[in-house]
Order: sequence, then C-alpha cells, then structure tokens
Amino acid sequence: MRVTTKMINNSMMNQMSTNKNKMFGLEEQYNSGKKIQRPSDDPIIAVRSLKLRSTISEVNQYLENNIPDARSWMEITESSLKNMNSIFTKAYTDMEHGANDTLTTSDRKSILENLKQYKEQIYHEGNVDNAGRYVFTGYKTNNSLLFDRDEDNLDYEITQTFGRDDMERIQRLTGTYNVTDYDSDNPDADMFKKPPEMVADLYRIQLGYKDIKDGSITADSITYTTTDADGNKVSKPINTLGFTVTNIEVGDQDIYNVQDNEIRINSQTGEILFGKNVYDALRLQEDGEIGITYGKNSFESGLVKPEHYYDCKVTNKYGEVTDYKHSSQDIYYEINFGQKIQVNVNMENVTGNEFARKIDDLEEIIERVGNIEKDIEEIERKLKDSGINEEQKKTLNALKSQKEIELSLENDNMTETFENGLYYIKEYQAQINVSVANLGSRMNRLDLVEDRLDSQKNNYTELLSKNEDADIVETYINLSSAENIYNASLQVSTKIAKTSLLDYL
Repeated sequence: MRVTTKMINNSMMNQMSTNKNKMFGLEEQYNSGKKIQRPSDDPIIAVRSLKLRSTISEVNQYLENNIPDARSWMEITESSLKNMNSIFTKAYTDMEHGANDTLTTSDRKSILENLKQYKEQIYHEGNVDNAGRYVFTGYKTNNSLLFDRDEDNLDYEITQTFGRDDMERIQRLTGTYNVTDYDSDNPDADMFKKPPEMVADLYRIQLGYKDIKDGSITADSITYTTTDADGNKVSKPINTLGFTVTNIEVGDQDIYNVQDNEIRINSQTGEILFGKNVYDALRLQEDGEIGITYGKNSFESGLVKPEHYYDCKVTNKYGEVTDYKHSSQDIYYEINFGQKIQVNVNMENVTGNEFARKIDDLEEIIERVGNIEKDIEEIERKLKDSGINEEQKKTLNALKSQKEIELSLENDNMTETFENGLYYIKEYQAQINVSVANLGSRMNRLDLVEDRLDSQKNNYTELLSKNEDADIVETYINLSSAENIYNASLQVSTKIAKTSLLDYL
C-alpha cells in the first residue's frame, strides 16, 4: 500500500487531536474534581448520581423538616401534658382539703376559687399551638379548643353519647324550707314539722354544658341502643319504653321528686334525671348506649367548643350550617421512606369536658350550703330580737331545727362531691400519664429513626462521592502523563511536517 504525505499528515493530526482531547478531559476532571462534566461522558455514572442525589434529597427532607417538625409538635404536647398533670396534683390537694368537714364557708369558697382557676388553666394548656396550629384539636388545627370570647351568634345542636356507666347515682334534698316561709304575723311551728328528706334512688346523666336551650330535649331527643330480632343494633326513642320526658322550669322546688317511670330535664344545670325504673331499664340494655341531642346558643369565654368532643351541627348568624362528626383524629408525619409516626394527642384522651362539670357540681353544692348557713344566721338574728313572742320563737326554733338538718345532710353531700372529685382527678391523671408515656415512646422512636437517617445520609453521600468525584492524585498523574504525550506528539509532528521531497534529492 502506498502511503502518501497527506495520509501521514492526517494521521498525525488525528493523533494530536486525540492526545489533546484526552489532556483536556483530564484537565476538566482536575479543575472540577468530578469524573464527568456532562451525562454523555459516562451515562452509567450520570444515572447513578441522579438516583443517589434524589435519595439524599429525600433523606434531607426527613432530617431537616419532617423530623424537627414532628419533634417540635410532640415536645410542645409533652410540656403541656406535664403542666396539666402538675395542675391536677394541686387540684387534688385542694379537693382533699375541701372534703374536711371542719371548713368554714370562707375556706370552701377559697378552695372553690382555686379549683376554678385550675380548671381554666388546664383547658388553656389544651389550647396551645405549634406555629399557629392547635395541637390538641385533631384535624381542626386552625380551630381553637376554647371560645376566646363570649359567643351568642352560634346555634349548636349537640349530640352526646353515653354508656350505662355514665348514669350516676346522686342524692338531693327535697322538702326543704326557706326563711321566707316564716310568717311573723301568723307563726305556726307545725308548718315546719316535716323534716327534709334525701332522695336516694335518683340517677342522672350530666351533659357537657349547663344552661342549655329550654325545651331542646324532647322524647325523641333521648335514644337508647338495643338489638332487634335480626341481631342488628338499632337506636330507638326512649319513649318507646313507656317513659315520660318532662322539662322542669328554672327554680322549681320539686325538681328532684322524680317518679320511677319519669325522665326530668334540668336545662339550667344540664342534668338528665332518671327515675329508678328508667335507670334499671337502660342499664339492662345489651348495648347500654344512650344518645342525647340538645341545643345551646350561648357560650362564655373559656368554655370548650363542642365540636372537639361531640357530634354537632352549628348554624351561624348567616344561616350557614357546619356539620361536625366526632371521631379519633390522629395526625401522622412521614419520618422515613414509607414510615409514619403519630405526633398529636387528642384532648378527649387527656381530660374530657367532665372536669369542668365536676367543678360546676362543687360550685352548686357550696352555694347551697352557704345559703343554708345564711338562713340559719338570719333565723338566729330574729331569735335575738327582744320583741318576738313565745309562738314566734317556737316557730323560728322549729325552722332553725329543720335548717340544721338540711345543713347536716348537705354537708355530707358536699363531702361526697369533693370525694368524687378526687376520683375523677385520679382518672384524669392516669390518662395523662398514659399519654405522656405513649408520647415518650414515640419520641424515642423518632430519635432512632433520626440516627438511622443520619447514618444513611453519610452512606449515600460517600457512595455519591465515590461515584462522581475524581481521585485528584490519580487525575494529576494522568494529566501530567497526557501532557507529556501531547508535547511529545507535537515534537514528532514538527519533525514529520518539515520533511519534504527536497530532503531526498
């Protein structure tokens, strides 16, 4: 084969270009520290780098955003729960003190004021937020737990569900007397002959709120759950059992004389009173579930919003209706690939609205005892009046004797109410302790996941470095070698390029 000068020159230029490109590529690797500058340089390295970078980005999302957000939510929740537990401990001490029979009216009122402040603070602890999102209100993170002002522009239709154990036995006085029953012009000791009595067979369900709408509870508003002939659970109105429902007017002195087959509604105190036969019939139902629907359209500042505890329909002043269905509302954060963790605690799992109602019970009984003591003091003042005659004195002493019986019975009732408060506080603290322990376990799990993600991030970062980072020492050696080869090719080329036909003549 004939090799021409042009062929030699073309081959020479091709080799020089190859050597230059190789040197240029190594120079780019050395300057950038990367094995490739564009995907076409090595598609395998490029694809592997994309996958590793995507994985590291997801890990960073968990480490830098999701996990810190979840930890912040749980830390705020834990702090609030511990504060609640501390407040309940103080309330328990005051309840124990309140159960002491030797307290004066002033002492009891001081204890009551402390308990009311504790109650308010407990629910305010449940109203805390994390970056503007309320932590104890389930999915309704933009809806505060409490009314922040007096509210009378919302009309609530509330449905509460009770179990058979929620029907509690209470005792109330009947046949009591007032100082106004004494007529100084017509004194008659015999009118105070019959002593007051404590109604023993009295049962009640206490609604979540007092001062409910008058007449909002009817025979159809109270239902019970039973099993039909086909074995299905059905809800039926209470009057299908043959019981009557009566709404009692405010101030009715005869409110606690409940007949055996009667249900009485005390809208002022938010109590559903059951006669003995009603209690027995409901207690013996297989399911034992009782539903009560009632209305309320006036709320004081600091009261719990019903939608956080109960099913309810809310109508605003424009006639717009919002329907809330109560359910367990657990909020989960994704903290790893396909791994989620619950960050919230629902307020109903900590303390229900029942605690506020137990304080209402104490307020009512303390007020009743205080009123009786005032009546006795007034009677004693009348007895000290030098102008009264023997018949008036006899009548006043008879009235005083009955009021002292009332005081003794109500003091026993008050002591029992304080003792019941102790029981409920212990229950609430047990619930809080369970919630705190559960939260602590989740936080430990979060720490473990974070440690693992840190390790994964380091591993992926190392793999990415091995995949795309150039070995600087090796690259420098290769670059020096390529530069020497290129320079040598230049020198050889100059010798070949200047050779011509004249050199052979």
